[in-house]
Amino acid sequence: MKLVFLDSDTLPHPLKQPDWITDWVNLPATEQTTHAVSSALQGAKICITNKIRITPAILAQCPDLKYICVAAPVTTALTCKPAASTACWSATSRATPNKAWPKV
Repeated sequence: MKLVFLDSDTLPHPLKQPDWITDWVNLPATEQTTHAVSSALQGAKICITNKIRITPAILAQCPDLKYICVAAPVTTALTCKPAASTACWSATSRATPNKAWPKV
């Protein structure tokens, strides 16, 4: 399963790759353009983002994307309501403190 970690250098500590992720793509810096983000997410089932916004245009070009994890304490990374087939999960949400990686 492919996971793409966008703008990973914006977090103070690196995340460890879970054992069940077979293809971990770490992108330290990601340009905030529809083309750059959608190209980076091709074939990914999971995306972690901190500051990169996931827009409707990006989602439309990423049919395999099913899970979006927002690592930011304030969720401004999603500028749309994701499709019913895409789940969003905030790593810092007060509603799900210390929640482990969701099983896929």
